[in-house]
Amino acid sequence: MKPLENISQEIEDLREQLLSLDEEIWGSVEHRDTKALRVFLPFKEKINERIKTFQQAANDLLETIAELPKIQLPSELPNTVPVEETVAPLHRNFVSTKPTAFQFDGERIGPTNSWRSLWQTFLTKFLEKHPDDFKLHLVLTPCIAGVRDAGDDLQDPFLCSGKWFECGLSANAIRDRIKRILIHAKMDTGRVKVFLRGNPDIDGTIFDNSAASVSTAVS
Repeated sequence: MKPLENISQEIEDLREQLLSLDEEIWGSVEHRDTKALRVFLPFKEKINERIKTFQQAANDLLETIAELPKIQLPSELPNTVPVEETVAPLHRNFVSTKPTAFQFDGERIGPTNSWRSLWQTFLTKFLEKHPDDFKLHLVLTPCIAGVRDAGDDLQDPFLCSGKWFECGLSANAIRDRIKRILIHAKMDTGRVKVFLRGNPDIDGTIFDNSAASVSTAVS
């Protein structure tokens, strides 16, 4: 029998793989080709609906698993083997990576078992550390602010300080939003670093330093 924590992690991993795939599908379309966009948009609407349904089902399942009695099975005994980590700056490509924690203003914050968890924790910590900047940029600045009503527009909403924020985002989309928040608050993006499980550098998954990718991320 798999430990419940492993099952929950697999659900989170599947969620992130699906969101990354959606990002790749959207990026594969030539956005300046009006005809191609017109043909593709009905399919994108269907994809969005399916992903929203999956997000809700995943959240419900994770909540149910969290409510189960905490019975430690033999296979769930604590693992004392240290986890190898890589520290990565925000300008990297984070596709197919697993965050274990992040650093903000020199403080290690975590653990985080998914990019969704990292994004939610970052919002909470940003509010805690910089409440005035949170109000100015995440409440009053339209391009990065949360919304007052989750409604039907958010696939996976998260409530923070009276505002709803989208959590149905890929790893790189979360990276871009964190960078945008820091830039609007006139903070160096180097103030946030991400701890990744293992050494993804070996596979070349986080070496994306092209001018195009950096400019897109901060636009």
